[in-house]
Amino acid sequence: MVEEGVEKMVEKFFDEHRDTFTSAEEKAAFMVGVLVNYLLYVQRDERDVGWGEEPFRSRLYGLMLDETKVKKIFDKAVGKLTEYKRSYPTLEKITGKYLSESGKEWKLSKDEISYYFTLGLTLGSIFTFKAKEDNEKGGNEHDQ
Repeated sequence: MVEEGVEKMVEKFFDEHRDTFTSAEEKAAFMVGVLVNYLLYVQRDERDVGWGEEPFRSRLYGLMLDETKVKKIFDKAVGKLTEYKRSYPTLEKITGKYLSESGKEWKLSKDEISYYFTLGLTLGSIFTFKAKEDNEKGGNEHDQ
C-alpha cells in the first residue's frame, strides 16, 4: 500500500538523518514543508501555473516562520488540499503526528524553524512523488 510506503520512507529518512533531526519540533516543521510541497505541486497541476506562481506560496510569510505560523500553514494547507479534492491523508497524518509530539512553546529559534520548514519544502518531492504517480494513473487513492 502506498500510504504505508510513504510512512516508512519518512521514518527511514529521519532515522538516516538523526543527527539533523533531534527533536519533534524539527520534524514537525520539516513535515509541514513536505505537505506544502505537495500542495504547491497540486496547485501547479490544477491551475496550470509555473513553479513560483502557485497562489499558496503567498501564504508562506516569506519563509520567515515561527511556531504559530507553521501551525497556521498546516491548517491552511490541509484545507486547500480538501478544496482541491486532492487530500493526502497519510501525509497529513504523519505531519499531524509530529506536530502533536512537538507540543507548545517550541525551543527552536525562528531561523531554525524556517530552516527545517524550507528543508521539507525543497525535499518534499522525495516523499510525495508516489502521490503524483497515483494521481496520474487516474483517480486519487488518497481521498479514502
